[in-house]
Amino acid sequence: LQNPYGINFPLDTKISYKDNYQSTFEDLFNKNGKPKLFILGYYQCEAMCDAIREILFADLKANNDVKLGEDYEIIMLSIDHEETIGLAVEQEQIYFNRYFSDLPESSKKHILFTVSTKEEIEKLASKIGFEYRYNEDFEELKNKGRQKYDHPSFVYVISDEGMITSGSTSGRFSDNFLGMLKDAQENSPSMDFEELYSMTCLKGNIENENPQNAFNLVKFTSTWFVFNLVFIFSYNYLSRRKGS
Repeated sequence: LQNPYGINFPLDTKISYKDNYQSTFEDLFNKNGKPKLFILGYYQCEAMCDAIREILFADLKANNDVKLGEDYEIIMLSIDHEETIGLAVEQEQIYFNRYFSDLPESSKKHILFTVSTKEEIEKLASKIGFEYRYNEDFEELKNKGRQKYDHPSFVYVISDEGMITSGSTSGRFSDNFLGMLKDAQENSPSMDFEELYSMTCLKGNIENENPQNAFNLVKFTSTWFVFNLVFIFSYNYLSRRKGS
């Protein structure tokens, strides 16, 4: 992920959603002042983008300070151009029933799962610095856990005017969710970083070695920590034994 600070979201991206087959994101923005929580992933992903949706929706349901349709709306765009609008609508219903069944059915209009063409998806992803990759060996290796796409897991917070103001790699907004929404309502970016690496659906070799280096560092420090614990306990035990 590249720095999304203050980027104007490409509202001219052509999309299809619900009963609208030839629309753009302009139809969804500059309407009601409500911040948008935007997810890029694909609906049939069984790894991180499925997990981040579950985490996000669960956190939103548990947050009594905000309400779907009054304080925010949720938008998702599939990076898989082969996924259909029918699948998107089906997923909308599943997530609404799972997490917002206590709300009236009319609130479902505030969850918008969209699809688009390969060209439009690539253009949008490039604009906001979201890199993903199609795995050509997916069909061959899917029984071994290969996902169709490798991609970051990230939720963007976007103002109704179309500016990316903040976001989260994990989907856990509980700590500062109200602050994020306030910044979005004021069209004021609150995130600034040069480069972001986040959890992905990667299963095989990756070009960017930074996440692997970080993982190796965690393994090393964890091993060193355990070694020190063993040494301390062993030393204390032997000391007590010698004293007795």
